[in-house]
Amino acid sequence: THFSFFFFICFFFSFIASRSICWVVFFFYKKKTPRIFFFFFFFQAEDGIRDAQESRGLGDVYKRQPIINVVGHSLGGALANLFSSVLSAIWPDTRIYLTTFGSPRVGSATWAAHMDQNPHLHILRVVNGLDIVTLIPTWIGLMDTVMHAGPQLTVGWDTVSKRCAESKLRTMKNMLDLLNPSWSLERTCAEQAVNQFHLNYSYNFESFLSAQGYTGQGWCDPGATLNF
Repeated sequence: THFSFFFFICFFFSFIASRSICWVVFFFYKKKTPRIFFFFFFFQAEDGIRDAQESRGLGDVYKRQPIINVVGHSLGGALANLFSSVLSAIWPDTRIYLTTFGSPRVGSATWAAHMDQNPHLHILRVVNGLDIVTLIPTWIGLMDTVMHAGPQLTVGWDTVSKRCAESKLRTMKNMLDLLNPSWSLERTCAEQAVNQFHLNYSYNFESFLSAQGYTGQGWCDPGATLNF
């Protein structure tokens, strides 16, 4: 189910970009139970020959410039963030579209500001309900704050229970608070969020797209524009 959903997302964004070639790289992580993290990379092939005439605006400015789309879920989302930051450093004039689903926090405030201020880097961070994975880690190393980069699109918030929506989990600043005996409600909400939200992006995201008017093969229309 998860494979089919993210495989669809890969081709959906490639069709939106038009004439794209898509590579799928799978990240396998095995502990007690085999888990699969998805990371998608696709590169758009632009028009071959530029017309020998004066510029016709932004469309002509972008002519023949590559477009790189990077999409990832969970750990794949974290890797997608890091990969995009590396790509933007190597090819600073390349347009990069970074879309993540359920990505944990990745970098420092300086890193996040650098990502947000890059005019060639377009970020969309999708969060399903009260996905606990998107709220951690709050810090690493010597208590350095870890942050997200880019705007957040929340889907399925109406499916979050009232008690969890009003809990302290949403505004958690220190992940060690989950060990606090007084945080029993937050621990319960966090445990439930793994199966309810983190491993179930397909339903709420497809519902969101349907509400925006994208149904069936219409989502793959090269001329479509997402109204996030």
